Amino acid sequence: MDISVYGDGDVGLMIPFESGFFWENQVDGNACRTVEAQGLYIPLSILIPKNLRDKLNDLFSALVSRNAAHEDVSALWAAIDASLPFEYKKIDPPFYCMGVSGRILNMEGTQWIRVKELRADYYRSYVMFAQTAIVDKKVMLWYPNSD
Repeated sequence: MDISVYGDGDVGLMIPFESGFFWENQVDGNACRTVEAQGLYIPLSILIPKNLRDKLNDLFSALVSRNAAHEDVSALWAAIDASLPFEYKKIDPPFYCMGVSGRILNMEGTQWIRVKELRADYYRSYVMFAQTAIVDKKVMLWYPNSD
């Protein structure tokens, strides 16, 4: 089954594994490329309360605008990092994760990360699977792309 996540403006985590579900995201700025990966896509909207979700969506909207204008986004990424419901480390793309069109690289719209820990007890109890599903795993942070 093929499912597209671009166009809805949601930020989420793509956990790659052989699931039978292929998820597609638009990436790489104005190049408007798409990547497709097999696995589980978790929209962050199910992990965080509405007020935090709205703040995060506003930050990613600003990121899209600044990327489209080719402006510096480092301060904006710092604010996004502080607003995510987990601590993480950016990582290089693993060689084993191949999309339909080849290895999925880090580029605008997708960032490989290793989740270190969930930030608050709220997140651990709100979504019980989150601890085992995303902590210490190589996952992709998928976010809106400027096009």
